[in-house]
Amino acid sequence: MQKIFLTLRIVFVLAAVVGLAGFETTATYATSAKAKVSKKECKQQKEVRDKEQAEALKAALSEPVGGPLPENWQQLVKDAISETLKDPYSAQFRFNKEPAEGLNLFAPSLQEFMADNFFAGCKKIGVEIPVKTTWTKCWNVDVEVNAKNEFGAYTGYTEYRVSIKDGKVLKFDQSVDQVLKTLRQ
Repeated sequence: MQKIFLTLRIVFVLAAVVGLAGFETTATYATSAKAKVSKKECKQQKEVRDKEQAEALKAALSEPVGGPLPENWQQLVKDAISETLKDPYSAQFRFNKEPAEGLNLFAPSLQEFMADNFFAGCKKIGVEIPVKTTWTKCWNVDVEVNAKNEFGAYTGYTEYRVSIKDGKVLKFDQSVDQVLKTLRQ
């Protein structure tokens, strides 16, 4: 249970740092929207969204993790990350921790929000509505990857968090620590 809450705290920190989504962060909406909305409509929608978010989190906390950790979890992680590398055959992987159950936050793309004139109109009149997100319980794997860039030089280890559910990689992102290191540079 402590791991779940630690993961939740990390997700909130990441959401706040990189502006993803969550209860306390909001998306940036287009300010040039021509939608005419009232403050009352926006506030009502905000209340609905806040309630949906609380219910979604409560449901995610009670859901099962999505099956046992697959025996080939390391290979799943390597395959998913290798697909994004310039030289996947040069990749060096370090798994320093065992996978842990945790909650992950999934948010739609910013383009989806920009296309929604209602939310953009609300932003324009000063009411920010939280981004609609999805919580899911899954296995989280922390891994460090070192690979060659397009010039053939190793770039140094980069930390990733990979989410696995039902034997599939749902997503992977740079870890919170890696994002903070990058922002400090």
